[in-house]
Amino acid sequence: GCTASEGVIISQPASVFLLDADVTDAACLDSTSGSVQLIGTGGTPTYLYSDDNSSFNAASVFAGYAAGSYTLYGQDLNGCSDSIDVVIGEPSTSVEITSTILANPACPNENSGTATITASGGTPGYTYSSNGGSTYQISPTLTGINKHWLTLMIID
Repeated sequence: GCTASEGVIISQPASVFLLDADVTDAACLDSTSGSVQLIGTGGTPTYLYSDDNSSFNAASVFAGYAAGSYTLYGQDLNGCSDSIDVVIGEPSTSVEITSTILANPACPNENSGTATITASGGTPGYTYSSNGGSTYQISPTLTGINKHWLTLMIID
């Protein structure tokens, strides 16, 4: 019976790996523009992330989500893992033009006409266009309109 012994120190991360999320709702009704940025803390960096709990990578932003509930996953360098449930929201209604008031130019070949648009739904803070979306403005009264056909547009 000879014996030998040695003291060892076993270390562990100072804190548990935890997953948090920054959620961006879908911009429009029935769209797939929602996204989630996962944020790992604690544990042992480097962190990996997944939306299916099998394919993990360093990219922390997941996009293309419609409104609904999702579970996302993360793990640290040691394989310690966490998951988080997120909810992607969306506006309750689509943006739409509810009325248009037109004022024709005073004289032929003048650009003195106006179109005033009333919008509803979506997310207020609308911008308006009288040229098919080439340019937008904040005011719902569009000026400088002549006798030509217009394509009025709004963005929420």
